[in-house]
Amino acid sequence: MAFKNGVNRTYVWVRNGRGKTVSDRHLRRRAEALTGLQARITGNRASTYASAHARILWQAQESRGSSVVPVCGAGSLPARLQALLAARCNFSGAQWSQLREAFGGRHSCFSSLETLWGAAAVVANEPGRQVRTDERGAHLVEFHSAPESVAEGLWSSNQWVDRFFRDGAGAKIAHTTAFVHTALGEPYTLHADSTPDLHLCVGLDKGGRGTPTAKLVATVANQACPQSRPNSILMSTMPCIANDNAALHEMIGPWVVDLERTLKRGVVVGSTRRPVKLIWTGDLSFLSALVCHSGATARFPCVFCPAVIRPGPLHAELIAKYGTLQRPGAPLTGLRTRQQFLNAMMAYRTCDNDSLTLP
Repeated sequence: MAFKNGVNRTYVWVRNGRGKTVSDRHLRRRAEALTGLQARITGNRASTYASAHARILWQAQESRGSSVVPVCGAGSLPARLQALLAARCNFSGAQWSQLREAFGGRHSCFSSLETLWGAAAVVANEPGRQVRTDERGAHLVEFHSAPESVAEGLWSSNQWVDRFFRDGAGAKIAHTTAFVHTALGEPYTLHADSTPDLHLCVGLDKGGRGTPTAKLVATVANQACPQSRPNSILMSTMPCIANDNAALHEMIGPWVVDLERTLKRGVVVGSTRRPVKLIWTGDLSFLSALVCHSGATARFPCVFCPAVIRPGPLHAELIAKYGTLQRPGAPLTGLRTRQQFLNAMMAYRTCDNDSLTLP
């Protein structure tokens, strides 16, 4: 090879034999990880698959050239999980048939296309997956059945994760209190932090090209990766032009009754009824409109902390008490407490201004 700077280099081919690229210790780690993953998917014990996975991986390690993993006699996933996998990966019928044929046809661990369609039809008819359209053209999912269906799937596949609240010292509050649902006709009462519950995160996002749409998304936080997109529940998709408080009331309005019913009666998880801890998520515009907050230009722009927006002589007394957002090095004044929100709600309900709309 002659370079422009006058340097000439000669390169020769060097052939290296293919050896063991994975040591025995790393191979055992891979077998354990694969065993644990299949145990979570199928709901069986991990020891059931340990020997089979180790034998398959060791055979692939010892082979020369292209390693072929045997599929005859291997355990297969239930048809329902295969249908969910095909829907998540957006497999078409032709792609699924090609994949099944490549792994051995009827001797493989993949279900036939007819069995897959039957399982997909059963999944589509579940109560938590029914979609209806209202007079505004919004696509809605039954609010109570959707989180309950997700929670049941997490519990049956051993992927359920209990979430705890913490006391003032940072220690977890043990789950020692049983859930008592609110009686019919009685106002909703918040359950204690020591009650094992389901954390339901609900948020609204506005966007899209052409005609803007608002998407109501819910997520069950009682799992290892609740922020993953496939683990989210698209509750509704509706046309939206503005995102002020009036438009928000119109968008959230159809869900108020279902949401209150879910909070009162709870959700069944593993044959046990649990209360629902509602956590609103979203950007500052949505959260401000939801609680009738003035937004980012207010004197207290944050809906979570009472810090003042900017220093000045008019805010001296408030800054001395709560601090300001312009001094990031100052110590935190603490988040807004639950009691402060309850006091604000009570003042909002008892105010002598009939023109305001209750959130």
